This record gives sequence, C-alpha cells and structure tokens, in this order.
Amino acid sequence: MRWPTALLCFLLAGYWGLAGYAWPKLPERIPQHFDLAGHPDRWSERGLGSWFLLPLLATALGLLFGWLLPRWISHLAEHSPHWINVPDRERFLALDAPARRRALEPLLALLCVLACEITLLFAWIQYGSLRVATGDWARLPSWIVLVAIAALVATALAVLPIARRALDREHAAAGAKR
Repeated sequence: MRWPTALLCFLLAGYWGLAGYAWPKLPERIPQHFDLAGHPDRWSERGLGSWFLLPLLATALGLLFGWLLPRWISHLAEHSPHWINVPDRERFLALDAPARRRALEPLLALLCVLACEITLLFAWIQYGSLRVATGDWARLPSWIVLVAIAALVATALAVLPIARRALDREHAAAGAKR
C-alpha cells in the first residue's frame, strides 16, 4: 500500500472514530451549514443521517479519488492510453505501458492527497459542528476552512508541473535504453 493510500485509510478511520465518539454528546439540534464568517445558518434535529452524512461523503470521495480513479487510470494507461489527457500527449503515447504507468504514478498519488485534504476539511467542519452544537464555540473558525480550500487548490495546480516532470523522467529513461 502506498503512503497516500495508507494515510487516507488512517484519516477516514479517525474521522469515523470522531463522529462515533461525538454522537452520544450531541444535543437535539446540530448545525448543518455555516456562512462565510463561520456562523451556523441552518440547523437540523440530531439524527444518524444528519450527523453521519459528512463522514459518509468523505468516505465515498476517498474511495473515488484514492482507490477507484487511480486503478481505472492505471488500467487505461496500459490498455487504452489514448483516452488519457496528459501534457505532451504524443510523448506519453510513445512510451511503453509500464513507462506510462510510472509516468502517471505521481498524479495518482496526488488524487489520493486530494482525498486526504477533503477528509481533513470535512472532519474539521464536523468537529466545529460539534463544538458549536454543544455551545463551546459561537462559530466555526473559518480561516481554517479557507486554508484547507487553499491547500486543495494548490494540490490541484501542482498536477501540471508534476505531470511534466514525470513524463520527462520516463522519456529520458526510455531514450537511455535505446
């Protein structure tokens, strides 16, 4: 198991642990949405669906970005590489199947990192919901949410230069073999 996948599994397990631990402590009303300043602007009754929907969504996104998409993209790299949109596509298609898979490995790891960041963001919102619901906080500190969103954007923007470097590395290795 690669480290991003292991980290994602750890984060999801911790998130479910947090949600399960907090469940008995919840009051009858819990915040369901916050405005940009972090003030709750929608409340709901305490219920399994209202409390465990966010961890379920994080798990679904984690499975999608951390497991399903990487496996599907790896399969495409080997069997149908023309379906993959990467920078410098002609050079990518000229590589053999193992080199194409290696060239995509950093991108697949970034998908898993994105899933980790989403899980952390959702866990923070859930934790903040607990603190607001119990009256410990008046609002969710929104600067942490903004930092998490900035991290998501930075990870997404890192894809292009990382993809180019990985492709250059595999192309250089293929040229050295010739």
